[in-house]
Amino acid sequence: MTIPTNDLINYDGIDWGDYLKKICLYDVFKDIVEEYQNDPETLTGLIRYITWTYSLDSNKIVLRQEWVINKRKIFKATGLLASMEDEIVFLKNKTVLYTAKKWLLLQDDENWSTLTMLNDLIAELRVASNSPILKSTGEVDYKTKVECAESVIELLSKKAEVEQKFIQNNDKLKEAYKDVSQANNKQGGNTMGVETMLKERSKNN
Repeated sequence: MTIPTNDLINYDGIDWGDYLKKICLYDVFKDIVEEYQNDPETLTGLIRYITWTYSLDSNKIVLRQEWVINKRKIFKATGLLASMEDEIVFLKNKTVLYTAKKWLLLQDDENWSTLTMLNDLIAELRVASNSPILKSTGEVDYKTKVECAESVIELLSKKAEVEQKFIQNNDKLKEAYKDVSQANNKQGGNTMGVETMLKERSKNN
């Protein structure tokens, strides 16, 4: 199936309902259209965010860039209100989450869907591990915070495996990854970021 990613990004009208029906994508975006139909500017921004962030052929996904940083850059490109950033980036908005899942299912790529799922789960667990998780007694639940951190380390290893399968099975992204790697090397980029160090630590455990 051909996914009209560019058509969604370049649409500059306000009648998203009729437009999505014409390109046979209304069922995917139905919930978000119904919720934001009276605010076409926000609706446009959200559809572009989902399309840019969760599309196999998106030109805004930077492989190996820390996922939340990448998502924040995509969010800023949408023109959505800054006050919505955390709600959207961390998928706290249930309508956006549900729509993103349907968009991924439509693309029918198991490795890609798994990779985005892992990225979002890692982001949520990182937030949890750095949040004041409390017991019923009001004390900080350090055990749960540690479990969240350990889960992040474990998931980073799984993510690396899925990334390799994804890159190997997608010629376009294989070339994109090569270009990014070469550019990074030419710039003398430091590849030992926090995520890389966590991956190395997980290998040694």
